[in-house]
Amino acid sequence: MYYKMNKYNLIAYVFVIFISSCGIDKDYVSSQKIDGGVMILKKAHFHDKNNAEKNKVGSSYILNKQYIEAEKTFREIIEESPNEYTAQHGLGTALYYQKKYNQSKVSYVKAIEANREFADPYIGLGAVEMAKNNYHGAIKAYTKAINVNANMIDAYYARGIAYTRLGAYESAVLDFNITIKKSPKSNIADSARKNIKIVQGYKKSEI
Repeated sequence: MYYKMNKYNLIAYVFVIFISSCGIDKDYVSSQKIDGGVMILKKAHFHDKNNAEKNKVGSSYILNKQYIEAEKTFREIIEESPNEYTAQHGLGTALYYQKKYNQSKVSYVKAIEANREFADPYIGLGAVEMAKNNYHGAIKAYTKAINVNANMIDAYYARGIAYTRLGAYESAVLDFNITIKKSPKSNIADSARKNIKIVQGYKKSEI
């Protein structure tokens, strides 16, 4: 019963991809309902400004589920600019969608090494661990993202999902409430509210 509830009812989004900075005018995209992390759109900061256009192309490929093309585009950026942490993150995302989790993890780690103030790849690492059912590892990654950026609501939300999978319902509700408090009118806050109700209902069924 617990597994079925999580698989079909808990709402989880895949992690951060940088598209708003690439010309796509949206605050949130919630179409990718995949267990793992959270998709939120933010402005990207490029190590090399010349890579912005290519990154736009790669990110658009991801949005259109053309993951092989996205991988190729991000690899081209990295070949010319190995320290381009935004491209490393994009590559990790493209690889994640292809279920190449070990390679994805390597790219996220490289993004972090290139810019340790870049919190988003930690969410990617969390998503990889979630895909492997390593919820403790996912919580560790999401917590690191929060340590780098305490206002990263997607990290709180994703950590709440991981806590739920472990049956740590109080911790899950706490993270969902933080998500709501920090961004009450966002789509992700709506998802957090739904998950609170689900978790509370499951707790009642255990009594």
